[in-house]
Amino acid sequence: MSTSEVAQPSSGGVIAFIEKAGKKIPDPIIIFMWFLVFVFALTALIGGLTFETQSADGSAISHTIKNMTEAEHVRWVFDNALLNNWLGFGGGVLGVILIVMLGVGVAESSGLFNALIKKIGTRLNEKFLAPALIFLGIMSSIATDAGYLILIPLAGLLYAGLGK
Repeated sequence: MSTSEVAQPSSGGVIAFIEKAGKKIPDPIIIFMWFLVFVFALTALIGGLTFETQSADGSAISHTIKNMTEAEHVRWVFDNALLNNWLGFGGGVLGVILIVMLGVGVAESSGLFNALIKKIGTRLNEKFLAPALIFLGIMSSIATDAGYLILIPLAGLLYAGLGK
């Protein structure tokens, strides 16, 4: 089979059915947006309703459904749900990773990493590269749990910069 030929599914069978059904499913972001619109419309209809649940100790807890189409409640979603969920995930590690990756992306795009790697690579003796990376690994693990996510690609860039 050449690279220009594409395997066509058979005319029948379970696999063909699954493939046809799979091609009709929209992208996950579209499904998410549909659910978002559905939830906002549903809260507009039933917003303000109150119901009660029982806690573990037997006392009643009252819950009120918020109408998410009101500006105050949209603000609540962005202030509480998004920030606390995203930045607080995993004990706060995700927030650190997002900020560090943003900084690394800016530094990489601006050429800062390239210049630093060239400067370090030309001044650092090759026999000291492994001990320097071990030291950086220890320091990064003390500073943050996400240090290895930055150090491993940086080590690869250093070794590539030295031609190894």
